[in-house]
Amino acid sequence: MSGAKIQFSDKERELMTNADWILTKNGILQKMALVFTDWQALYSARIARQAPTFFTTIQPFSYKISRGENYKGLPWMVLDYPRLFGQTDTFAIRTLFWWGRYVTLTLQLAGTWKERCEESLCLSYPVLAREEFRISTIDDAWIHDQDPAFTTEINNLTSEAYTHEIRKRSFLKISKIYPLEGVEKLDLRIQADFEQLLKAAGY
Repeated sequence: MSGAKIQFSDKERELMTNADWILTKNGILQKMALVFTDWQALYSARIARQAPTFFTTIQPFSYKISRGENYKGLPWMVLDYPRLFGQTDTFAIRTLFWWGRYVTLTLQLAGTWKERCEESLCLSYPVLAREEFRISTIDDAWIHDQDPAFTTEINNLTSEAYTHEIRKRSFLKISKIYPLEGVEKLDLRIQADFEQLLKAAGY
């Protein structure tokens, strides 16, 4: 098959002949893995202080960092900690770096974990609304996009509407969005929000 009809733009030709931008991208992802490792240590310390009995459920240092090249066409990296994934039961707090978009912190619950945390989450409406958390409005664990088609700001919901969303969903996700600018300086903010998600879940 001939490629004669395929045309590259000047920008595409410039990029394909320049290895530096790929090396820069790889370096950024390596640094993000180090940032995630630091954040996991901070999360673990928060659990030790705030909910030490939770360590009987999870291994204190059991975490997973995953990465890929194509979530909606863009590279991504995920830190899962805590990470309890069963066939039907889930308790996880997922930190996502999405190239060119944002960082998110998400509490994910399903099955018996969702049932166990439900009442505490309902009572946490005022704080979650004030702190600009979002709630997923779909039952799909694999959509991490925070687009309004998939999530809504909790402060846009009444307490009754929020409680209805909590109770009706089989899979629950509550998230916070952070800009990529200054991502390496997010330590204090993301620690505080991690703590808030633990409290909202009842820990």
